Amino acid sequence: MSSKPHSFQLDDIVIFRYTGEKATIIECMLDGTYKVLDDTYEETIAFAEDIVPIDQFNGIEDSPYQIAHKKSQTPSIESLFYGDDYIKSSDTSKVESTIEGFNIAPSYKKLIDNIQPQPSNKGIFTCLLDQQQNDELVLFMVNDADISFRFSYQLLNNRSEVVASCSQHIDRYTFFAIDVWSKDLFNNGYTYIIEIKSLDIKKTHKLKIQKLHSTKSSVPLIQLKVPSYVIATPPFYRQNTKIKVKQVSKSKFRRTRVDRLRSFADFQNMIDLHADQLIDEPAKWSTKDILDCQMKSLETYIDQAIGMNLDVVYIIHGIGQGKLKEYVHQFLKRHKLVKKFVNEYHEKFGFGATEVHF
Repeated sequence: MSSKPHSFQLDDIVIFRYTGEKATIIECMLDGTYKVLDDTYEETIAFAEDIVPIDQFNGIEDSPYQIAHKKSQTPSIESLFYGDDYIKSSDTSKVESTIEGFNIAPSYKKLIDNIQPQPSNKGIFTCLLDQQQNDELVLFMVNDADISFRFSYQLLNNRSEVVASCSQHIDRYTFFAIDVWSKDLFNNGYTYIIEIKSLDIKKTHKLKIQKLHSTKSSVPLIQLKVPSYVIATPPFYRQNTKIKVKQVSKSKFRRTRVDRLRSFADFQNMIDLHADQLIDEPAKWSTKDILDCQMKSLETYIDQAIGMNLDVVYIIHGIGQGKLKEYVHQFLKRHKLVKKFVNEYHEKFGFGATEVHF
């Protein structure tokens, strides 16, 4: 562990000591902290003692929280659900989950008991109930959909080790608790995964304090305004293994020379990242979701352009407040196959596009 924090400058590439996540310094704050942009294009505040230069990173370290709790035994999800005595006397795999086994504050327990579900078929969600009095959060699975299914849940630490998990069946228009988290898990590299194999859905979310404060919305079915995450929205398509295998065997995903020539002819040497060019009804999307869409579109386009052996492409990001351009440039800086990029006046795009050379 470093005895003295490092000093960083704008555009330095750093690594979080306790999570191994890479980030770029985008602002040096007056209080000695740094605003950074991580690999998921999220801005966060980093303390100097929590980050190191990329060339001095020697592996993920245990955080103070992990050191303090290293010797403690982490209870299983089944233990939290049903209690140790119940697990010893019965097969919990046949028992539907409830919130009875969790240490939920009486005031919140009463609130949950009084919820009158209002089905609207808007999708599948997870949400968090903040128990301020004991510094814990209860994770709920919310199925506001006209289908039932089995899902699996995993909580992973910063070393990608599974520290909690469960597999449960959830009925249509139902909700229940699946885990209780300490707030100390946030910003310590923990991630949770929800997978619904029958619907071919797998969602991964990092436990970050910023998300905890920025994702509050009214959750369908239960109508509580709490931090929530969308797992899936209608329409839902169940997997049909036989059909998928048959389709694969027929097509074999082979593309003819004519197909490749046609793709090359149709491929544009520019991409417009304005929201209205990528999304139907962008007004219904959050700023974060729009940015995610823009950056994923950029990543896909760059990969395709490289595959087409193009030398130069143009990324149209507009001028505005310059936020999108900043994210685009951070992405291009980290791409190994980008030779250079410039944002100069262009007779067609003005200053609203960046020229990229591979």
